[in-house]
Amino acid sequence: MISVFLCEDSAEQLHYLKAKIENIILIENYDMRVDGIYQTPSALLDACRHSKSLNKNNIYFLDVDLKAEMDGIELAAAIRKTDCRGFVIFITTHEEMAFKTFQYQVEAMDYILKDSASFSEQIQSCLSNIWEKHLLSLPNPMLKKQLRLHVPGGIRLISPEDIYFMEVLTSSHKVRIHTSHEMLELNASLKDLKNELDSLSLQEIFVYAHKSFLINLNHVSYLDKVKKEIIFDNTSVCPCSFRQCSVISKLLAQRLSS
Repeated sequence: MISVFLCEDSAEQLHYLKAKIENIILIENYDMRVDGIYQTPSALLDACRHSKSLNKNNIYFLDVDLKAEMDGIELAAAIRKTDCRGFVIFITTHEEMAFKTFQYQVEAMDYILKDSASFSEQIQSCLSNIWEKHLLSLPNPMLKKQLRLHVPGGIRLISPEDIYFMEVLTSSHKVRIHTSHEMLELNASLKDLKNELDSLSLQEIFVYAHKSFLINLNHVSYLDKVKKEIIFDNTSVCPCSFRQCSVISKLLAQRLSS
């Protein structure tokens, strides 16, 4: 998870910015969290020194004029000593101070004016760019692949990593896809979806638990051989046939031993 820290001397603006960022994170389903809001540079620096997320590419939204012992740009320079690869975004009314970021070599990602008409869009753009960079840095190649789903009105792309399992809805002849944040229903066959996942070289990750259920092994938390059930890490459950219980048990054992 990516930690987000905010520093703004105005309590009203600090909570406004926090709410806006958290709303974007919720809507876009980013694996981010606002871990701290501070009104003084010293409070933020002290929190960073004791944070478990230290040196993990945190995000910092900093006001430039903090009316304190140091301004936001000097604060960014101090942050760089412990988090050299973090993302710094300045939020300010002082456009004329942008040149100072070059003087202190803080490598800011953006310099957003508070009274700008595109204020919200710029924050959203920063978070989107950071999330894309984060995904590209992950070692798991599955996160870079996209599954094409034919939905009403066009084609939707989703990350296979977000999928927990798929099931055939016998009453409507549709497939329901359970993801990390939603359920999708579409006119498709489980076989066709399995073939498309295989074409993405994911055949060792997506396997049948039952003729009507296709699961993502990466999200399996427990295989109950007595009840013939698979429990996922989000606590959802799906059935597993007697034959596939043996197959999945071996695959999970191989993963543990590798």
